[in-house]
Amino acid sequence: MFKPKKIYLAPMEGTLDSALRHAICPVGGYDMAFTEFVRVTDHLYGDDIFHRYCPELHNGGKTNDSTPMAIQLLGSDPIAMAENAHKAVELGIGHIDVNFGCPAKTVNNSGGGAEMLKNTNAIHDVMCAIKKHLPSGIGFSGKMRLGYSDSSALVDNARAIDDAGVDFITIHARTKSQAYRGYADWNSVGILKSFVSCDIVINGDITSFETMQTALKQSNADSVMVGRGALMCPNLGNALKGQTPFTWQQALKCVFDYTQTQPPYLNTTLDDYHSARIKQWFSQFLIHTYPQAEEVFNTLKRLNPTEFMKQLNKNQFYGKSE
Repeated sequence: MFKPKKIYLAPMEGTLDSALRHAICPVGGYDMAFTEFVRVTDHLYGDDIFHRYCPELHNGGKTNDSTPMAIQLLGSDPIAMAENAHKAVELGIGHIDVNFGCPAKTVNNSGGGAEMLKNTNAIHDVMCAIKKHLPSGIGFSGKMRLGYSDSSALVDNARAIDDAGVDFITIHARTKSQAYRGYADWNSVGILKSFVSCDIVINGDITSFETMQTALKQSNADSVMVGRGALMCPNLGNALKGQTPFTWQQALKCVFDYTQTQPPYLNTTLDDYHSARIKQWFSQFLIHTYPQAEEVFNTLKRLNPTEFMKQLNKNQFYGKSE
């Protein structure tokens, strides 16, 4: 049996914001959670940007249940990335992560994310610049994919990150071209332990204790990171440690707890915000684990946001059998 050193909650742009972390982390059992990426261009951000992405900075850089937070940065300008990493540390974050894996066209067109997998030297320059500006004791890591269209540069890119003195590298075991399609290729990660000195974290398609065991065996990784799986099973981190996965009743209670959160920097009404996020949670994630989710989603999905939240908050589904 394989036991991971750490279990991390992944950054998921447009999904895992602070409000959802507030609902997931207390029941999930994660060793660290990561912000959605902060896109860095060519200038230093003010405090407000970092507080927007990581309001946990007001709580010593930890979630409401004391899960440590990491701020993830995305960009290709070494100086700007280093300056913004230092700013995040000044504000109280204890770990900086760098994104070399986002496959989105809007990100790649500006040279960031997975686009950098085509330029090993650029990866090295960014990571070394950041490391130079980090005080002692601050955690540091990079997240990447197998490669751009194939895994031919996997070792070179991983070594470029490792050379900067990171604590670990997270590998999403798909290429940029795959995006989130197909299956994660955990086997391809297995060779990295012979080439890098840092820990390896495996990411992609880890949705249960069984899939984690297979992923660790095939990848030879030290730890795991879960993203979509954490939204399919709200207590996945603890389930990976051997606890019983949440029943439908418990999962739905987690959704209800989420409706009680007040996200900071709201650009819309609270009902609009929660209804959109909860519809996404049901239709893209919960439905894969709990058949009951489809019934609830089909009942609520056509309602306007205010009525959606009113019906959901009536708890009318909580009494249904498992």
